[in-house]
Amino acid sequence: MSRTLIAAALVAAALAAAFFARRRTREEPTSAPDTTTADARTADASAEPDERPAQREWRCACGQEYVVSGVDRHRVYWLAGASPDDPVLDLRCVGCGASLPAGHEVTAA
Repeated sequence: MSRTLIAAALVAAALAAAFFARRRTREEPTSAPDTTTADARTADASAEPDERPAQREWRCACGQEYVVSGVDRHRVYWLAGASPDDPVLDLRCVGCGASLPAGHEVTAA
């Protein structure tokens, strides 16, 4: 009887391993790795500036100026003149502490 239990446990373990291996291969991307050099990517980015996110200026009621990219919940704020690597992480004005707009934008038709 113990040989039967050991064999059943081994079969169950093999089935579980096969299941997880198959599941993992489904989740992994099937595309080829990016072999483009960094110089080529930089050249492509500078050749097509229209693909960059649109940026616009925004001013808080206190007068603090920001540059904004994105819409609704996906907005990113930077202080005017700040590096793109230094966004405002808190959704509050650095000048007065008021909440920065983050809700749904409504535009007039």
